[in-house]
Amino acid sequence: MLKYAYQWQTSDQQLIMRWDNAEHWPDIATFPHHKHVAKNGAVTVFPSKGTELTWVLEEIAAIIA
Repeated sequence: MLKYAYQWQTSDQQLIMRWDNAEHWPDIATFPHHKHVAKNGAVTVFPSKGTELTWVLEEIAAIIA
C-alpha cells in the first residue's frame, strides 16, 4: 500500500488539517484513510476520501472559498 500524508498548516506551523493513511484509527469508516482536523486547540479525526492530492486541494479550496 502506498503511504501518504498531506498537511495543511498555518505560517507559524500550527495544524489546520492533515490527511494520511497510517493504520492507527481502525474505527474510521474509511480506514486506513482519515483526516485530522484542528479546531480551537483540539484535533478530531474524520473519514477521508483517500490518497488523491487533487481531493485534498479541492477540499482546501472549498474551505477557503
